[in-house]
Amino acid sequence: MTFCRVLCIAVIVLIAQSALSSERPQSPVVASQLVSEIGFLHEAQDTPLSLEAARKRFESGNAQSAAHSFLTFGIGSKPVWVRLGLDNPTDVTLRRRLTAAETWIDQVDVYQVTSGGLLHHWQAGDAKPRDRHLLPAVGLVFDVDVPPGQSAIYIRGQTFDPMTLPIALLSAAESRTHYMLTQMAYGLLYGILLTLIAYNLLLYRTFKLLSALAYSIYIGSFIMLNTGYVGYGSYWLYPESPQIQNYLTLLLMVLHGICGLSFALAFLSVKENLPRVRRAVLAYMAVGLVVIVPLIIARNQLYAATFAFGYLSLTTLVMIVLGVLSRKHIANANTYLAAVLASMIGVLATALTVWGAIPYTHQGYHAAEFGVVIEAVLLALILGKKLKAIETERIDAQYLSSHDALTNLHNRRSFLEVGNKLLHVAVRKQRPMSLVLIDIDHFKAVNDRYGHQTGDRALVHLARLLMDNVRDGDIVARWGGEEIVLLLPETTIDEAVFFAERLRTKIASTPMVAGHHEITMTVCFGVASRKKDETLDNLFGEADRQLYSAKAGGRNRVEPHAPLSAMKASA
Repeated sequence: MTFCRVLCIAVIVLIAQSALSSERPQSPVVASQLVSEIGFLHEAQDTPLSLEAARKRFESGNAQSAAHSFLTFGIGSKPVWVRLGLDNPTDVTLRRRLTAAETWIDQVDVYQVTSGGLLHHWQAGDAKPRDRHLLPAVGLVFDVDVPPGQSAIYIRGQTFDPMTLPIALLSAAESRTHYMLTQMAYGLLYGILLTLIAYNLLLYRTFKLLSALAYSIYIGSFIMLNTGYVGYGSYWLYPESPQIQNYLTLLLMVLHGICGLSFALAFLSVKENLPRVRRAVLAYMAVGLVVIVPLIIARNQLYAATFAFGYLSLTTLVMIVLGVLSRKHIANANTYLAAVLASMIGVLATALTVWGAIPYTHQGYHAAEFGVVIEAVLLALILGKKLKAIETERIDAQYLSSHDALTNLHNRRSFLEVGNKLLHVAVRKQRPMSLVLIDIDHFKAVNDRYGHQTGDRALVHLARLLMDNVRDGDIVARWGGEEIVLLLPETTIDEAVFFAERLRTKIASTPMVAGHHEITMTVCFGVASRKKDETLDNLFGEADRQLYSAKAGGRNRVEPHAPLSAMKASA
């Protein structure tokens, strides 16, 4: 992957971060000028508080004041009451959209109260089928008419999942902007991840790279998980099945962790390098399923949520440990560690924000999504490098299988493969073609006098001279021993003999330097040219006979398959 591509992805990530950072206001004043105060309290008894009982507790001063409008209370929180004090200084009723809770909150009751009593009561929540108040990626929303003067909104939330209440009271224009930015951000997020999935599936289909398939499944599991907990799943896929919404997201959290470990095992080659560690990781993966499935069957949502969050967080730590242990075995282990660390820090920041352990910030709340995008980009870089290495190995292997290791000329197998194709074209189009067979004179004497290493250098010397003097379309191959063959497309017998003579002169006048010695080499050439429908074997046989004649005639000479004068006369 080039630097420009990485830079483009980084820009997209920054755009997504900017859009997500604009989602929700951080303080009651910014949330709405109508909100004068926000307070909250927990139900102390197992019996739910009524609205009147909750109002009395607020009025008696038993509530706490909220520092900001995004309220988080963690997993297993007791039901929470929130009071919004409203003050409409105008003399007209103002329409506002209230965001009261995240999409996964099981039950939400919203009460609008004035000095004259209860105006409206709305009910919503993750436990209700086809909830009209659900707005994916935004939360549970309610359209509220705020009357002139002072009034209040009471919100009661109850859930086994993390109690997260992102309070916002927005005008129609603010709500539209908020919704547009949110959908743009998630569109960018899913677009980036789907593109990476498609890219890696293509890698798997083309190169059978198992880690690319595992990576695609890993990113796909995150998309499924994310669409579940932000509400797209229940809004589009299973609006009539609140039980699916309640437990599918928890199951997907565990499966996402298992998919991440599967990718780590494949990418880090743990089976080959760390077999004992692999067995321990496989056992850990099995524990995830063995625990979460019975909890879901038993419909124990609290324990299932606690286990799913804990398992996913611990899984990221296990992936980091695998990277550390594989640093000695895998070249890209450090980049892998950086990618997984980005994801882990993001998951940890989001989890701590949702649980209320750290103060709310937009970046902290969406850190898991930012971390996954950073992780995905870094892992794509790693897979790109791995693909490049595989492609380089493939090219090298292909080259070595078709070229002579000593001279870097085509070998016999490659020459026959290419030569037969070229000869077929020449026969079909009735074009000339010639074949020249070359043999070094007294090559055994060179080996005997100077050693086989010098003999090898002599072959390399000859190969370079030939490659420097042939045309681009000519094929030069080492046939075996000290024999080299040339295939000359679009070349008549006269042209081939003239070319061979030029080569013979060049070779004889270019001695090879071996230590303190200059070794002059001479060669013999046997030339044959296509007449009608000869095969490559026929041409080679004729050139071999001409080469034998050249050796018998005194060496350092070129022999055509017929006298040139006869060739000219017949033409």
